[in-house]
Amino acid sequence: MQAQSTAQVSSKRKRKPQQPPTDYANDIQLAQRYAVSRATIWRWHKDGIIPPAVKLGPNVTRWKLADVIEALEQSA
Repeated sequence: MQAQSTAQVSSKRKRKPQQPPTDYANDIQLAQRYAVSRATIWRWHKDGIIPPAVKLGPNVTRWKLADVIEALEQSA
């Protein structure tokens, strides 16, 4: 039997589609990611530009990062 070359082996590998991140981000992290102020993040939230936040506790609010990325890509 002949050994297959690495080019043949790698071409047979199936690539998984890139999954969006499933992490959650707070207002500070989103502001840093998009180079805006925290007030802008809350204004986007209020205006419906980004999806609603998830309340994880009395003082813990997070956004699902994949949903925010999707919403901002659609509005661009």
